[in-house]
Amino acid sequence: GLPASNHFAGRDKQKLYAEYRYLWPPCKLTGPMADDAVKHAEFMLYNRERFAGLSRTFPGVPWHLFGVISLLEMGLNFNGTILNGNPWNKKTTDFPPGLGPWKSYEEAAQWGFVHECKGWNFDWATIKWNDPGEYFYFLESWNGHNARTEPQYSLTTPHGASPYLYSGTGFYQKGKKQENPTRFNPDLVSQQPGCMAIALALKLKGVDLF
Repeated sequence: GLPASNHFAGRDKQKLYAEYRYLWPPCKLTGPMADDAVKHAEFMLYNRERFAGLSRTFPGVPWHLFGVISLLEMGLNFNGTILNGNPWNKKTTDFPPGLGPWKSYEEAAQWGFVHECKGWNFDWATIKWNDPGEYFYFLESWNGHNARTEPQYSLTTPHGASPYLYSGTGFYQKGKKQENPTRFNPDLVSQQPGCMAIALALKLKGVDLF
């Protein structure tokens, strides 16, 4: 595991695996996004069968993975695509642009999952989804590792703590990419819970993730 003084481990894949495995057991919800993480978990549980339908399309991929991605990209609704939250019934305008439209949230999600796996060279059928290292690496890769690269690395508190992953936990305080103008703002605080916070809220509600 990682020493306590070096939780956030650059971009090396194996070191990131170690980071997630090290931080998951002591992870705690904290701050205003902690309540939102609970709301997100409740939304996922209420709509579990819808996410499970996607899971059955990709045997072995857990239903909650699709729920976490959907919530991070779209919020508490099914109106967008898991690629970037843009409406699934129109061509996407945010990155990646010009894709779609699709006939439903499910069709867009299936297409988007395959698209992202190809883009990151992931074989979803061989990923160990019950390993927090591989699970959270996939989720952070979905959004990208910008919070771990210079100059962004030095602009999060603590340094290198991805808000997409850690917002709503004790492992993140501030620092986030902003729009208009687009730049990484060291004082901007994420206004949505991160993947690990939502996963922890699910765990606290009895979902066996790992």
